[in-house]
Amino acid sequence: MKQVNMLPGVRVEGVEIGEALHFSQLRIVQQLDAPSQCEVSWNAPTSEPSFLAKIAAEPGASLSVQIDTQTSPVFDGEISCVEYLHGPSGTLTLRVRAYDVLGRLQRRQGVRTHVEVTTAELARTLAAEVGVSTDASSKGPVWSRIVPRFAHDLALLREYAARSGLHFYVQDGTLQLFAPQSETAHILELALGENLFEAHVERNPVGAVSTVRLLGWDPHTGESRQVQAQGAASSFARGTGERVLLGAPVESDGEAEALAAAELNRSQASAMVLWGVAEGDVALRPGRWVRVRGVAEGMEGPYLLRTVVHTLDIASGYVCEIDTRPELPDRPQSVPALVTAEVCDVDDPQGQGRVQVSLDSYGDALSTWMMVLQLGAGHDKGVMVLPETGDRVLVALPDGDPSRGVVLGGLFHTDGPPRDPEAVTGRGKHRPYTLATRGGQRIRLNDADGSIRLQNAEGSFLSLTPEGLLLHAEGELVIEAPGNRLVLGADRIDMQRRT
Repeated sequence: MKQVNMLPGVRVEGVEIGEALHFSQLRIVQQLDAPSQCEVSWNAPTSEPSFLAKIAAEPGASLSVQIDTQTSPVFDGEISCVEYLHGPSGTLTLRVRAYDVLGRLQRRQGVRTHVEVTTAELARTLAAEVGVSTDASSKGPVWSRIVPRFAHDLALLREYAARSGLHFYVQDGTLQLFAPQSETAHILELALGENLFEAHVERNPVGAVSTVRLLGWDPHTGESRQVQAQGAASSFARGTGERVLLGAPVESDGEAEALAAAELNRSQASAMVLWGVAEGDVALRPGRWVRVRGVAEGMEGPYLLRTVVHTLDIASGYVCEIDTRPELPDRPQSVPALVTAEVCDVDDPQGQGRVQVSLDSYGDALSTWMMVLQLGAGHDKGVMVLPETGDRVLVALPDGDPSRGVVLGGLFHTDGPPRDPEAVTGRGKHRPYTLATRGGQRIRLNDADGSIRLQNAEGSFLSLTPEGLLLHAEGELVIEAPGNRLVLGADRIDMQRRT
């Protein structure tokens, strides 16, 4: 490592510190898919009240850090925390912590449902709502409906970017969304012993694969989806073998292909890893590709930087610790869930018997068209008892995503099931099975008296009991068998006139 003769000057805009405070340390942690964090420290030999009154640093204020040897700021963001550390001998350390504009997404939780958007459009919408522009080099798949379900908008963006095989970071105040594909025209060269002081390069192809196959299903239609992602034959970190992703709910081939490609990229990035300490340079940032000279043959790269830590202090000068190892996805695990909802539309445009529901526990968000579980359903067969508009239903969310689920069945409203005056109640007593429509049509199977009753809203009914069968018509009764015989057989036949 180069000998530190003199620290480069550091200009911090957004903090007034007075003359007695002396710069101590600058540390900036940058990671893909996360806000950059800046921490600046100053020391003073005293913490007298008159001295403290000269310090002006407030959470929410803008903070910009410029290193004299660099052509652009190393950090732009907003102060999130101010710490005063009082030492036992009366000394003072002032520490200011700040995040870049991605931190705004972490402080915001929108409940708006996004309809028919790509991942890039989702990123652009979320960023614009906190005053940040977006530059997307990849669009990602189209999502028919996105219902927010996370604690903040950053988690929502991270979830759908990961499902799309995309990454993001902030540069010059703009959100950059990209796919991790090597850009040979913009690779930064590092040379061991020159601008790279220390390097650990690792080849570990145990977990790497050359092919990822996804076997999933569409939660909107129930159809199976199968796609495959293949690594390039010339890939720097090409693995061998195949990995199969099983049982994934995916609503389009585009989403399935993105998921498979994301797993392939993560697998291959884990096979060749670079960690190092380089000369300080603001050009070293997550999302940048680097190539290393002076290491073992075949280990030169290129590597995608995923974590960069900028440090400036008297011990090491200005250096950057770089790391290309992909982290495990920092996303909530997909957990199946059950929620109640209200049916708001039954006019399925594709005629598949699906319904749309309003999700009460997600701010009355409107779902996509959901399949309905039916008894004995199959090709040209099954019981057809579909929900109606206004019905309460129980919805299963296979991966916890409220934008796509399956309706398991209906729930009675708070006034309970339809009234049946002949129903029995109490422990150990038989309760009849009843099928009733909203219009008053009814079928009842009653084990208590061994009867079966079919009745319409007008009062006509067919009753089967152990004693016999009764057919009652409130209107005209017609018995006909055109072109065939009508046979009445009994020990005795009585005809009676009744009014």
